[in-house]
Amino acid sequence: MNNKQLKSCGAVSLCYCLLLTASWNAGAGEISLKQAGVVVDAREASYVHYTIAELRRQIEVLTGYAPILFHDLEEALETDEVDELGITLPVRSLVVVGRAMADRLAQVQNETTPITDQYPGEQGFVLKSMRAAGGRNIVLTTGSDSHGTNYAVMELRQLLLESSSGLAVSDTLDYFDKPTLKVRALYFHQHWRFNYPYCPWSWSVEQWKRVIDTTAYMRYNLVIPFAHTDWMAPRANPSIVEQEYLAGLREVIDYAQRRRGMKVWL
Repeated sequence: MNNKQLKSCGAVSLCYCLLLTASWNAGAGEISLKQAGVVVDAREASYVHYTIAELRRQIEVLTGYAPILFHDLEEALETDEVDELGITLPVRSLVVVGRAMADRLAQVQNETTPITDQYPGEQGFVLKSMRAAGGRNIVLTTGSDSHGTNYAVMELRQLLLESSSGLAVSDTLDYFDKPTLKVRALYFHQHWRFNYPYCPWSWSVEQWKRVIDTTAYMRYNLVIPFAHTDWMAPRANPSIVEQEYLAGLREVIDYAQRRRGMKVWL
């Protein structure tokens, strides 16, 4: 990945602090997501839906309302406003996520470049702003596969943080990226008992999840924790401590796989 994509995920940790100080309005030459909808196939990978949920919460911090979620592109293109909890919310722009929705968009938007296995390629992604035939602003956020799509949504979140309003991207956005290495791993050695937080031995399940978040936003796709299962005797009745440790380890692995789309090797 290029240097921009390998930015420290401290930006992710500071996300909400930065957003709270941002203004609401997009400037000239920008597409605002203040009054937006997000369109994604309901069958998209679980980790893509999870990152979309983060994107919607990020925007909700500033506007008070999360972008409307659509699972049908035609419905989204035809919807000008929706009623949410008794309040009428306009839909001014759309974030179109994933290859399935990109394919449907290409059918109604002639100038849209088709997404194929070769473009942008394995784990690659495209971020592109455009205007639909009806005048609706669109931010196409997709990859050739779900991993690429996930990176596209992550990159969109970062671009919003870097905008002056916290809610906008350039109306000439046309960004492509693809990893040079297919496997990008971090190894976590837990056995050296340094004090917290310098050793993974001291991390709680929730702290492990934050570490997984950080590595995912840095575009790593494999984590290798040195688990302590080697000192557990193979017996029918493990101790309470062992049971709790295994339960926590299972939760961390499940989070990395289902929420972040990462592989885990022990």
